[in-house]
Amino acid sequence: MSKAMRDSVRRSIAFHEAGHAIACCSRRIKIHHATIIPARGYRGRVKHAPFRGIDPTSDNSARGDWRVKGQVIACLAGQEAQRRYSPRSLRHSDHNQAGGDYKLALDLALMVNASEEQATAYLKWLRIVTHDLVALRWPQIERVAGALFERETLTAEEIKAEICDVRGERRRAWREAEAGAVSRHGPRKAAWPPRLTRWPSRPGRVERPPAGFLSMPD
Repeated sequence: MSKAMRDSVRRSIAFHEAGHAIACCSRRIKIHHATIIPARGYRGRVKHAPFRGIDPTSDNSARGDWRVKGQVIACLAGQEAQRRYSPRSLRHSDHNQAGGDYKLALDLALMVNASEEQATAYLKWLRIVTHDLVALRWPQIERVAGALFERETLTAEEIKAEICDVRGERRRAWREAEAGAVSRHGPRKAAWPPRLTRWPSRPGRVERPPAGFLSMPD
């Protein structure tokens, strides 16, 4: 395999694991680390905390349901991110939904649904949710995937730092765009007449509006 081919495969794996990592962060699942260093049984891995204190088979609370949904979304997000980056990079077994991530998601769905038909519909719905999540967090996934490709392994703190960098860049871009709009059109003018704000008054007594409240001119 040529170097270009190896880099292409590694980058696809990086996007796959970045999808898992960002989904875990969005669903408040604690991450230990993410890596694209292959080992026996996997080509890349995101190690995260398992269920603690919640049994999906018996806990019907809203918190338990939210945790199960988060685990399923985290399982599906890797394949969804890889598909968005490069559909051709998915192996044939992934297209047949026979990958390990899908099997784990299906097992979780079967735990909280009464039949296989319900579990299939449940997974279909959560795949749509995952698709929307990946689209929303795509800048963060791209940043984490790039860092994984360069460093091969990221700790939880390094992943969070990459996410914070993306958020900071978006804030700066928004402020620059707002500043540019102000420079082109000038500062915003206050609307006239100003909106009147009611304030409490005592019977038989005329009170002045408190400081900071707009009032109509005499």
